[in-house]
Amino acid sequence: MEGPENIIMPIFLSFGLSMSLNMFLFDWMFRDARGASYRIMGRSGVGKLKHVPYWLRFCLPIQKWRLSATIGLALLSGILILTFANGGWTFFALPSLVLGLLMTMLSFRVASENLDQQFQIELANIAAARISRRVDPEAATAALSEFAASGKVDFQLIAAKYLGRIGTASAIAELQRLSQSDEVLVQSAAQNALEAIESIRLEKFGNNLSGLPKLLSSYRQFLRPVYSKVHDKHLMDGEALAQLEEQIDQLLFPQITLKASFPHVFCTQCKRRGHEQAQLGWWWLTCKACDKASSLILDVKQVVGQIGGDAKLRFEAGEYKISIWDDKSKVALPAEIDVLEIVDGHAIDYDWAVSCVVAMIGNHFPDRMGKLELRIRSGSFLEANSVALLKQLGSMNDG
Repeated sequence: MEGPENIIMPIFLSFGLSMSLNMFLFDWMFRDARGASYRIMGRSGVGKLKHVPYWLRFCLPIQKWRLSATIGLALLSGILILTFANGGWTFFALPSLVLGLLMTMLSFRVASENLDQQFQIELANIAAARISRRVDPEAATAALSEFAASGKVDFQLIAAKYLGRIGTASAIAELQRLSQSDEVLVQSAAQNALEAIESIRLEKFGNNLSGLPKLLSSYRQFLRPVYSKVHDKHLMDGEALAQLEEQIDQLLFPQITLKASFPHVFCTQCKRRGHEQAQLGWWWLTCKACDKASSLILDVKQVVGQIGGDAKLRFEAGEYKISIWDDKSKVALPAEIDVLEIVDGHAIDYDWAVSCVVAMIGNHFPDRMGKLELRIRSGSFLEANSVALLKQLGSMNDG
């Protein structure tokens, strides 16, 4: 039989460890609610997820029982380690450890009530922000609708803010419903979001992303835990992270109409299609060539390159028509096109123009060879060699 010293010491040891564990968790999770929220939500992914992950939707909106379950799971591992570390006093250590946990959790219950509410709001803010950046806007809207349906003003304000960042038809419909709320604050937030979306829709071109690399670099640095003398421990700077996220969101907000139109996005300056980029949980569109977004336009379903057409750019029913032949300098203008249209009746050396355009597409856009649509009223003004060259580009439509 074990002596008293082999029974009493484990009891005090496990009780003291359980109290220390609870105090640490309480301080870690509630002292700096925003910093703790970033820890629990995890770091933003470097890619762009199509759907909202289940673990993220679990927090929508955060409820006390879910938060308690999370804390309980975190404590369970500590209980198991301390209890089974020494099989000789397991019987005595386990009850004392459980007793210590219950006492400390009970003692912090009153003190944590206000901080618990603050923590829920911080966690909901971070979850909603990350959900609003998902590639699938419908999944993001459905997830944020749970905030709107919660009945709590704080969560409805969060829903209005981030539904406005999505800007799709379903998100607008949810915002319109929120604008009819009995709460004045919720009405105002929803109306402001609707007005912001409408103002962006009036913009013709993309936005300037020159400040984005610096913001992302700063955000990446703040994601690393930093030493805080105030709390004498390592903490993420939640305030700095929140401010940087807001700046990045605002910088990318004008792209909501471009994203809704993707992949039908085209750069008018470089004559290239837009493509996706993603870092740290955000995604945006830029030109393939210049890597900028300021000259991107939307709703370009087909780019029609013309030989002998109007020199001015024309936009008709989803077709963006551009001239890809400069007759003065006798050179083909590089452009990523879907259709090659040859317009007869101009004082142009069409055969030379065709050979130059075919060479240009082969050199700059080899993946487009054999995939273009060719529009030509009649091939009678072209030599047989030119017609053969055109067939390398794709199917010919003799209009």
